[in-house]
Amino acid sequence: MKTKLLLTFLFLTSFLDVTAQEYHQLLNNSYWVVSDWVSCCRPPYVRTIQPGLEATIGPHAYQKFRDPFPMAGVDTVYVREDIIAKKVYRHQETGDVLIYDFSLETGDQITLDSYGPVTFVATVDEIGCNTGTRKRITLNSVTQYNGNTLTQVWIEGVGSPVHPFYPDRNMWNVLSSGGGVAYTTRCGFQGNEHVYGNPGQCGNFLSDEEVELNTAIVFSPNPFS
Repeated sequence: MKTKLLLTFLFLTSFLDVTAQEYHQLLNNSYWVVSDWVSCCRPPYVRTIQPGLEATIGPHAYQKFRDPFPMAGVDTVYVREDIIAKKVYRHQETGDVLIYDFSLETGDQITLDSYGPVTFVATVDEIGCNTGTRKRITLNSVTQYNGNTLTQVWIEGVGSPVHPFYPDRNMWNVLSSGGGVAYTTRCGFQGNEHVYGNPGQCGNFLSDEEVELNTAIVFSPNPFS
């Protein structure tokens, strides 16, 4: 009887420990040092993605960021995080786009919009960061594209080893004979805490003060608060 009670106690303790694992927020006074690489023509650029002020768009509050590697000339990115659901969204004119779902477990499938819908299957493990281990999700496309598997990697509390708000940026490079432009998240910070990356790769990162942006996003329908 005592043995059964002990085994039951150990099982419940381990179960509660697993289910109560801390979720590491992505948006927590966060900023990143990111570089790009081009197979020809110039050396890589190293830039900082830093936060601005909060903005309310429709029913949601977003963190505004300046992206020094803009997509289609848009250098303002609005991001929000659903901590309970463990999901992160990027806002664009057509609505919110899911960029991370850290609730995924091994074997789960998810369809993401990346120049069209792509379905992935998840594999989950852990990666060592400067503040302990973090959950890592590797996504591999279910369908092959010209014989190639498309891949994304997500790290809880860090984002992506590619670009924190565009984890699919390097994904299509396998289909390019020239390799395309590759992005790398060199370091990730939350406040004054260095969370991710080798300190020697961080360079002189900027402060997290509000930055004047040259390109504005026009949202519709109007008005938004």
